[in-house]
Amino acid sequence: MINDGVIENSRKMGEYFRKQAHEIIEKNHPETVNEIRGLGLIDGIQLNKPSGQPVVDLCFKDSNVLINNTNGNVLRFVPPLIVNEEEIDIVIKAVDEAMTKLGNYLGYYLAFLACEAGGTGSLPVPCRKYT
Repeated sequence: MINDGVIENSRKMGEYFRKQAHEIIEKNHPETVNEIRGLGLIDGIQLNKPSGQPVVDLCFKDSNVLINNTNGNVLRFVPPLIVNEEEIDIVIKAVDEAMTKLGNYLGYYLAFLACEAGGTGSLPVPCRKYT
């Protein structure tokens, strides 16, 4: 792995991912992104929303990009060690587009899910079950 440059690639691509995330995602969605952090190729984007699951769902549905949601509001990225800039750009674009598409509806979407799960949610109207 050392001789093949995999470890050096991990360092460079992790830095590239975080740079792109700051320049594109954080810039376009300052009200949604709380923090971007990572080490090597393990990166996370902490959201100011209770859950990142809608972003995960939309990235997969619209772009076939698979990411992870941890601790409720952290989007986690753990790509293969041989990832390249082009592949990172695809992921960044997918996340940016998902956040743009969700926009301010992200909070309402999560409240709706809470209602559907039997909670009270935080919708401006009472929760109702539709059959």
